[in-house]
Amino acid sequence: MGKPGAVNTPTARWLEDQPLGFSVAGLPGEYSMFTREIGDDVYFYNARVNFTSFLTANLSIAYRREKAEQNKLGIGDRQFDLRFRLIKEKELLPAIVIGITPPGSAAPYLSHDYIVFTKNFDHYLGDLQISAGYGSPYVFRRKDNSGSYFDIVIDKKSDFLDTNYLSGFFGSIIYKPVSWSGLMLEHDSNTINAGLFVTPLKWLSLQLTSYELKEFSYSAAVNFKLDLLPQKLRTNE
Repeated sequence: MGKPGAVNTPTARWLEDQPLGFSVAGLPGEYSMFTREIGDDVYFYNARVNFTSFLTANLSIAYRREKAEQNKLGIGDRQFDLRFRLIKEKELLPAIVIGITPPGSAAPYLSHDYIVFTKNFDHYLGDLQISAGYGSPYVFRRKDNSGSYFDIVIDKKSDFLDTNYLSGFFGSIIYKPVSWSGLMLEHDSNTINAGLFVTPLKWLSLQLTSYELKEFSYSAAVNFKLDLLPQKLRTNE
């Protein structure tokens, strides 16, 4: 969903040097957040902006082709969320990030509120990143047939959405034997997923993932520096 993480789980990694990012991903319907409509694959389009050294905003659009062809959906379900970095990673302490989806949506399929801890370990055999977190099992949504964004009710995700995405404990392990590629393994509070990623360029990341070895998905992301210096000066720098 456009944020630093593994397959379906976030990490506390913070892309300070690349404050602007865009990504696209295709997910099988059975393992998307829209579990009431299995079979409708979902295409995610995401944008990320780091406003400060501790605040990031993310916008996601989930496009479902079958719904669009039936004229039941416009550009897709939209989701906006914020990431706050509480603690930078230190020698003995992990990085800590919380993610918050502002309440007010009438159908918050993509909502998730969580806290995640991430610690990196360097070794001559490769780099290892371990993350663990907890996602809220509740969702804050606008009351049915209410015209006010402030008329909020609290529902359990499992009751309202038929899903357990980031509902409870989750975690991931990312192993990079080389600087430009790595492997991922995670538990997203519901299933065990795995993936392979490559970064052929500093600003480009490609990812192939598997859900329980039953379904596969893909994603591509670009992350940019906001460096407007002329190329010659950047080269000299």
